[in-house]
Amino acid sequence: MKMAVAAIIALGLSQTANAQLSNLLKKTASSAVSSSTATNVVSNLVGNLLGTNKLNEKNLVGTWTYSEPCVVLESENVLTNIGGTVVTSSIEQKFSNVLKKAKITPGKVVLKLNSDKSFTMKVNGKTTSKGTWSVSGSNLVLTMLGKSIKINASLNAGKLQLAANASKMKDLLTTGLGAASSISSSFGTVSNLLKKYNGLYLGLKFTKS
Repeated sequence: MKMAVAAIIALGLSQTANAQLSNLLKKTASSAVSSSTATNVVSNLVGNLLGTNKLNEKNLVGTWTYSEPCVVLESENVLTNIGGTVVTSSIEQKFSNVLKKAKITPGKVVLKLNSDKSFTMKVNGKTTSKGTWSVSGSNLVLTMLGKSIKINASLNAGKLQLAANASKMKDLLTTGLGAASSISSSFGTVSNLLKKYNGLYLGLKFTKS
């Protein structure tokens, strides 16, 4: 009985804390977006958190299609520490522009993770890389051309989010997705922005086909 009461109290405190966080973030978001869209912006940002759970390899097997870029938060406290959605929206827009220059657009990038631990990446139907994959805690490790790239991964509601710091994301774009080295200059702007703010990472979201 005591355990049940304690659980109810803990749940109530958790819900209160989440409500307070959302209200705080909405106030911050209102400086960057209209009040009618603040809730959606906050919801999306809070949802883009680094994965902390150990990955289930069976759930990763399949064909994943790129759907959108995102800025990923190390924790829910990051937004309040850096000043809210103004910063994250700016970084996400610049990252999106870099991806467009590299011809990495929604629906055109496919990552296939096979049960035999091999993988292929295709952009616009053309294979840009292939190799092997493995899991290390909450990270997906892609090995290709003698190079391994470890990327934080999280699975949520049928979506795979791959996130990393600027240097690892650049490796994924150039080595894995075959992006031209010419993106280096434009990517540098995003990289410099990330260095100014602790707890922000770049992410790519995929949906399972």
